[in-house]
Amino acid sequence: MRRYAAVAVISTRMDEILFIRRRENPNDPWSGDIAFPGGRKVGEDRHLLDTVYREVLEEVGIELDKLDVEPILIGVFSPLSFPDYKVYAYNFWIDDRVEASQGEEVDGIFWISPHSLEKGRCLRLIRFRNVVRDVDCYMSGELVIWGMTYRILKKFLDTFYF
Repeated sequence: MRRYAAVAVISTRMDEILFIRRRENPNDPWSGDIAFPGGRKVGEDRHLLDTVYREVLEEVGIELDKLDVEPILIGVFSPLSFPDYKVYAYNFWIDDRVEASQGEEVDGIFWISPHSLEKGRCLRLIRFRNVVRDVDCYMSGELVIWGMTYRILKKFLDTFYF
């Protein structure tokens, strides 16, 4: 069964990108990871933009649909462990940082400059089949961005920055 989700790459004209740390949850395979705000499409969502607007509001308190911004589709991604899961990544360019507040599923909100990201290789546990692999990542201080978030960020940076 194919499932759909949407995430928001919220970036400012001052070169900052919004990230969240997902709250620890034993039922969440990405628990504790650094990610973009977003989530699964549910029955009342007419389309994936409804999904991303609802999820961003729930997770970081930002009403994207009230801002004067046009979403740009970065691409469609799948977690390597769930290839039938289709995640639509949208970029939202905003002029300046907006006030963000942590929702129940979020343990931290971070604005990070793309120019501060260090690309590297990290040793990470891939939860699917419990295989330990060396994977590409970006780092900003103690924060490690890997997996599907890394792939979305890389495409975003390759398209708009580098």
